[in-house]
Amino acid sequence: MNKIMLILLAMLVAALWAQGPINQPRVYVQRLILDDGTTPQVTWIDQVSAPEYRLTAYIKDVGLDTLSTNVQPHYTIGVKRVGDGVIPEPMVIAYLQLGNFKTVWKPGQTICFELTYLANGEKLNWELLIPEGSNLLRYLDEALIIPPYSKKSE
Repeated sequence: MNKIMLILLAMLVAALWAQGPINQPRVYVQRLILDDGTTPQVTWIDQVSAPEYRLTAYIKDVGLDTLSTNVQPHYTIGVKRVGDGVIPEPMVIAYLQLGNFKTVWKPGQTICFELTYLANGEKLNWELLIPEGSNLLRYLDEALIIPPYSKKSE
């Protein structure tokens, strides 16, 4: 009986070892505004990213490990309106759960983002250098200006 338990334990350890390193959870949140300083109007649907936008992200120099609102569930990557109108003030954010990349992320790597406004195809690209640590990456005071962009008079 002890030999069977030892063999089963060895198989379990081998399976865990073969899995490789496990990706650590870490969340990035970024405030989004329009070029006139207002909050974008997005449709609020429970447990779904805002359908007006597509957000994709990948780790630079890693390759094909891309997360997208077209594919992944809402808790992985998305664009959402948050706030109840009082505390915190209503805002629209982009968010990403770094732990959902297949590749193990490391501090010093760069995450590349592309946000597309689906009504007209306008895009915004930006990058995030992953800092040391495991805390929340919170960029609510440094808003990104996103499409749709207002028409500039010439």
